[in-house]
Amino acid sequence: MGRVCVVIVIVIVVVACVIGGAVGIFAALRDKIWPYPLHANCQVDWTFGKPCSEVETLLVQQLQQWSEEVCDAPKDHCGYNFLGVRDGLISGAHFTPSPRFRDTISFNLTTSADGCNVRGKSRSDVWYAINDFGVNYCNIKDLVVGARLASNDPKHTEKSQPNICTQYPNSNCTWYN
Repeated sequence: MGRVCVVIVIVIVVVACVIGGAVGIFAALRDKIWPYPLHANCQVDWTFGKPCSEVETLLVQQLQQWSEEVCDAPKDHCGYNFLGVRDGLISGAHFTPSPRFRDTISFNLTTSADGCNVRGKSRSDVWYAINDFGVNYCNIKDLVVGARLASNDPKHTEKSQPNICTQYPNSNCTWYN
């Protein structure tokens, strides 16, 4: 009985070492193999030279204009659902045209000396989504473009990076048009 226990312990230790080594190698190489988040999502920081009250109004209007009930824009621009606004946080959802996946979106607005800082987020609600081909980026970027927030705004900036935004900066926001 003693030898069986020793063999079992040795097998468990070897298996744990192999699994731990594989996890360590993957963690060390992950950014080189897959530089994007492990779940399809995107976070973008924008600066606009407008007051946050104006930015909020324009984003909410765009969300409502591209809702499913009233939308006559290209397919990917439809499917938005405005959920509410509270204390500078705009909440909504977007449904992709085909297949119909739901993504949760939000815009967090904070006043700055130069105008308004906006942190936009979009995250796939599908648990297994890894690569979204830039859809989450486009969910929030399309609203910013549609609301014309960046038009003729010399203070406009956009900042993100691949490890917090799937497929950034290679997203093609005309994919479903």
